[in-house]
Amino acid sequence: MNRYYGKELETYNEKLVVNDQEMYPFFRAYLCNLGVADTRCGDLAEAMSKLHAALSKCGTPSLSVISEEFEGLIDACRVYGMLEDMRTNFTDEKGRDYK
Repeated sequence: MNRYYGKELETYNEKLVVNDQEMYPFFRAYLCNLGVADTRCGDLAEAMSKLHAALSKCGTPSLSVISEEFEGLIDACRVYGMLEDMRTNFTDEKGRDYK
């Protein structure tokens, strides 16, 4: 049984969620379920939100550079987007996924 600040994690639409009316409930629950300290989950979720927003505004050339230089970063943003029901397609001009 996973807990976030003493609250038991719940399930909503088949995804874990922290039901406390705060921002990023799905990603915080995901991090907590991975074993990340609940005291860090909120800050990490906020940082991922900002990173996801910045990458979502990038064009193909920038995404290409970022995917080569920071392996896995776009995949992490894709997971965030999937959990929080946001953009998950980070692709090049030929529709191939960046990693």
